[in-house]
Amino acid sequence: MDYRYHIVGEYEAPDYHGDTPVLEEHLPNVTTQRSTEQAALIAVKTASKPIQTASVTVDRDLDVPLVEAVDVEQLPTREPLGTWSVDTSPGSVTLQLGSRDPVEETLSQLNRRLGAVSQKV
Repeated sequence: MDYRYHIVGEYEAPDYHGDTPVLEEHLPNVTTQRSTEQAALIAVKTASKPIQTASVTVDRDLDVPLVEAVDVEQLPTREPLGTWSVDTSPGSVTLQLGSRDPVEETLSQLNRRLGAVSQKV
């Protein structure tokens, strides 16, 4: 006899009204019912924080460091923004910025950490 068993965890915020999409994510290193529920809670708490994003393109020919080349006054928010990605082309550098990590990245980090812990045990 052969079968597959998937542990599923879910969390619904008290103020949820069914108007936002449901996120389904497979996390192979999350292996207990409690850890799946904790992962669901982390996903909901992360997604409930507003996110600000920006795309900034900087000319590579400037003689100033990249950080100084970004005009902070032109950004859509005064919140600190982290770098999501950096794309380079022959004449410019494009930065994708965000005020927090995307939910998928947060869950991916959680999955990697749990995988690292299980390898040490």
